[in-house]
Amino acid sequence: MGDFDRLYNESKLGEPCLLANNVMVGCVYGKKFIKRIHNKHLMSKPPAIAIDRDIFMRMIRPNCDRIFVLNMDTQDFYGVSVDQFASKSFPVDREYGKQLGLEMMYWSKNMGIAHQVTMF
Repeated sequence: MGDFDRLYNESKLGEPCLLANNVMVGCVYGKKFIKRIHNKHLMSKPPAIAIDRDIFMRMIRPNCDRIFVLNMDTQDFYGVSVDQFASKSFPVDREYGKQLGLEMMYWSKNMGIAHQVTMF
């Protein structure tokens, strides 16, 4: 089983992270936050991936070491440490509430790092 498949399976087992309107935006599995997206969810200007600000502050920052984002259209996954996300992210508010965006240059793509934090 590859890292994408492992992360996808873990995303079904983790503790759901819900917005106030009960929309699930990802999950916490061990020390990982895992979010599933489609191509249309990638920001284009600047190229970035965004995460809900409240979920980051309430669920990710205190409980996780790493963030993984699974692109369901391409089967790619992106990873970054929570500390890197916290220090390099920028505020975003584009119709979907307050979010934090992280430019693509800070994400590792398909780096085979998922197994390193699977059993925390």
